[in-house]
Amino acid sequence: MHHSEKSVIYRNPRTGETRYPPRNDQPIPPVYARQGYERVELDTPQAIRQYEKETGRIHERSWYDPGSATAERDMEACLNAPPIRGLDEPSV
Repeated sequence: MHHSEKSVIYRNPRTGETRYPPRNDQPIPPVYARQGYERVELDTPQAIRQYEKETGRIHERSWYDPGSATAERDMEACLNAPPIRGLDEPSV
């Protein structure tokens, strides 16, 4: 994988907690480093799948292609959906 495609997480080995950085190209913030978090790169598809199995989370980039026909169809369905009524309207 190219370094720009790697997924990065911050994992605390003592507590097992995980944090998700906003971008994968930044170093770990000092506040997390002081708490004992380590930067972990998921640099292979196998590592990503293993992490998905362990946590129940999905790697959105792997499973959802924004350029696919399904994405366009999903977007059109949302745009053409009837508006939700009753949330902001006063009672009649």
